[in-house]
Amino acid sequence: AALGGRYEIEGVGGTWFGSLRVEGLRTLEAPPDGPLTGLSAEHVEVDYSLLELLGDAPLAGIDAVRIDGALLGLDVTRPSAQDAAEVPDLAELDAFRGRLDATLDIVVETGEGEVTVRGLRAGLGPGRPLELAVEEVVLPEQLDVRGPLAGRVVRVDADTWRWTSDAELAGVRLPDATIRRDGRVTATVEVARGRILLASDAEQLTAQVEAVDLGRLPDVVVARVSRDLELPTSGRVNGSVVLPWGSRPIATSFDFAVEDLVWFAERIGRARVRGSSAGDRLTLAELEVTGERIRASGRDVLVDLARPTLFGGARSLAIDVDSLRTFLPDLEHDVSVALRAVGPESDRLTVQRLTLFHG
Repeated sequence: AALGGRYEIEGVGGTWFGSLRVEGLRTLEAPPDGPLTGLSAEHVEVDYSLLELLGDAPLAGIDAVRIDGALLGLDVTRPSAQDAAEVPDLAELDAFRGRLDATLDIVVETGEGEVTVRGLRAGLGPGRPLELAVEEVVLPEQLDVRGPLAGRVVRVDADTWRWTSDAELAGVRLPDATIRRDGRVTATVEVARGRILLASDAEQLTAQVEAVDLGRLPDVVVARVSRDLELPTSGRVNGSVVLPWGSRPIATSFDFAVEDLVWFAERIGRARVRGSSAGDRLTLAELEVTGERIRASGRDVLVDLARPTLFGGARSLAIDVDSLRTFLPDLEHDVSVALRAVGPESDRLTVQRLTLFHG
């Protein structure tokens, strides 16, 4: 009843005073609101002390919990009840001194497709931290990512949980994460020989990128991005992104520097971009590209993704390309070009020099 909805049980057994067995739990009708869409289990077994269970610390009265063949269905796009329950105090879990052994599958509808967790095994016992292992994680179909995942969850103090893992999924490792009761989250993501340090609180998400190699991005990233964009073959990225929660349209601020950049087989060398975004508009407060056959510098450059030309004006912008064929290999003749723009009110680039090379 506390979950809402209607459920069916095939059989119930046990001594009632010390144990309870439930067989064949199924959902007949999901709750009218909230993320829960279904709950089922082949077998649930609980051993307990009835007197302690009825006392001031009911969790202390539970000796063991075993759950087999469970399936949990969630839909995070469903509206939640206005009187949703508060987040429980993690310190209350200290009272549980028994054993937990559970296996279940979880299916989550995200609005962008289903995330499926198959064969989740959770184990907990006296003197043993919570251990989690997953046979397979399947991300939405368009990402084509699946694989095993395992880790340990330890309660650091009354308000903090910590996740540690040596597992890798689709070229990405999440070796360390901390979740606090006040909603703050920190995590380390290891990818492409570098790492990304994530920090989230009630106001914003911050990502600090350290030495990520663009030439070694995971296949799932390459496959998704390369449909619309030619990716660099190498380059080490350092920088940061800040995403305020609840901004409409979605807004970010960013600051990136790339060393040893190779793009379209061109050794560009170094690139720096600092700016912000809001919806379809990017404002590049600072743009610097230093390459052998391409150079660019700009201040307050507006990029409008809704425009076919993308360019929306600039306080100053200079682009010099010695060989367009390097970046547009289908050109019949090579072209050298110098472009200039001055004035944020103008959305035109002026061609200062254009040279056509025959052959």
